[in-house]
Amino acid sequence: MPKEPKATFSVPGPPFGPLPIVLWDDPILSTPCPPVYPEEFGEGLNLLGLRMLGTIENKGLGLAAPQVGLSKRLMVMILKDGRKVVAANPVLEVPEGDNVFHDEACLSMPGIYAPVGRRGRCRLTYQEPLLGKGGSLDLEDYDAFCAQHEVDHLDGIMFFQRMANHYKKKVLKLWNKTRRKPGSGS
Repeated sequence: MPKEPKATFSVPGPPFGPLPIVLWDDPILSTPCPPVYPEEFGEGLNLLGLRMLGTIENKGLGLAAPQVGLSKRLMVMILKDGRKVVAANPVLEVPEGDNVFHDEACLSMPGIYAPVGRRGRCRLTYQEPLLGKGGSLDLEDYDAFCAQHEVDHLDGIMFFQRMANHYKKKVLKLWNKTRRKPGSGS
């Protein structure tokens, strides 16, 4: 019996190089993503992860698939120690405790920085994209903040939605003002 071909991923933009970033308020950014299914693991998913890593090189710490127009539970991170992580179907274990507040930004809202409270530690469990093999990482500080930010994207949550209402309103007002500037592309 012939094998069924593996699923391929259609991503907007050229077939190589950096991927275009989806900006807020595109509906894909507020929609929870379905999982990566077993038949979707393989070379295509791995290549997508590598392209996502290339997209954030010198721009950011992490990127989630909805930010490049794909509704799948896939994210990438460049850790503080330089390791690169491509994580399919990531799950976070976040310990109880107080939030640590830090300025956070998002490639889908360029130029906007605001304080967000997140846990300073977490465990990220995931599958690697080529074979679906499981892995986990214990993360601290900015690596933990980044993982929580990217998993939020996969759940349809933007970073400003984790803020107190008065900050959320300020961020959205600033974003709308930025988007209306002449030459801003909107």
